[in-house]
Amino acid sequence: MADDSVPRKIGWKIFFWVLFLIEATYLISEVVEPTEELQILAVEVVVYFFTFLGIFGYAYNRKFFFQKFWGYFIPVAVLWDVYSLVEVATLEFEIPIEYFIYYGSIAIVVFPLLALQYLALYKYRFHSPYIWNR
Repeated sequence: MADDSVPRKIGWKIFFWVLFLIEATYLISEVVEPTEELQILAVEVVVYFFTFLGIFGYAYNRKFFFQKFWGYFIPVAVLWDVYSLVEVATLEFEIPIEYFIYYGSIAIVVFPLLALQYLALYKYRFHSPYIWNR
């Protein structure tokens, strides 16, 4: 019998797997046809390993590391994503419509995914006593 005080978080589980598949697809494409330097890709793998660990921990009610760690990690994840988006902002396009399509898709798809990712990490760190106090 499940404990009623522990949320099941089905939506967060789905979000975790969707985001995981997106990142895995990106990493596989980078292995097949690299567009990033190896050092940048290595940092991406490390940052997103911890990001996914935190989202998984929140979605599946599991402890990883210690609660304060996640408070320190959230700014690291945000800064990495800001760096990645600024790096992408230096792309040059042949025709102006490409610019609007590319940045429009980032605004419509990427920003909501990032916001949900940070929300999950925030809730994991600050609003999950049923995970950390058992």
